[in-house]
Amino acid sequence: MEWLKILVIGVAGIGVTWAAQQATERSAAVVLAQAPAEPTAATDAETEVALPEEAESMTEAELEAELESIENAVDDSDELEEFTPTKPLAADLGVALPSDI
Repeated sequence: MEWLKILVIGVAGIGVTWAAQQATERSAAVVLAQAPAEPTAATDAETEVALPEEAESMTEAELEAELESIENAVDDSDELEEFTPTKPLAADLGVALPSDI
């Protein structure tokens, strides 16, 4: 009787393995059918870079002035100094967390 239990468990395991393989092959076929046929190479003009909200609201003159101030700060000294931001960074802003964490 013991061998019958082992046989039933073995057949059930083989059946489950076969069913999982069939389900995986079907879902893979659906995913592959939805994928684009060929990867397209995007040029720099076609690629859109998401800018921070602050950069979108700045005018061209403000951007040029900020770039010039950065270049002046970099060009002025030969040794590196510690970075001190003029505006608070996003990571420096406080976040309210619940007290039960």
